[in-house]
Amino acid sequence: DDGTSFAVLGLYATFEELQAAHPTGKPGDAYSIGTEENNNVYLWGVDQKAWQNIGDITGPKGEKGEMGPTGL
Repeated sequence: DDGTSFAVLGLYATFEELQAAHPTGKPGDAYSIGTEENNNVYLWGVDQKAWQNIGDITGPKGEKGEMGPTGL
């Protein structure tokens, strides 16, 4: 509702694959480009009428957890 929400709808290996499959998008459409472990998110730019690279989605680093038990 605030114009900043989006849903990552899928993963493509290359930008060219995304463009071939989805030459246009709708507000809120986003796709990852790369691998599951290393990717950038592309969001459909309504004003630009093109996919815009908004970078990777990484949350803030969490606090260090407690030390686990020693293995056998």
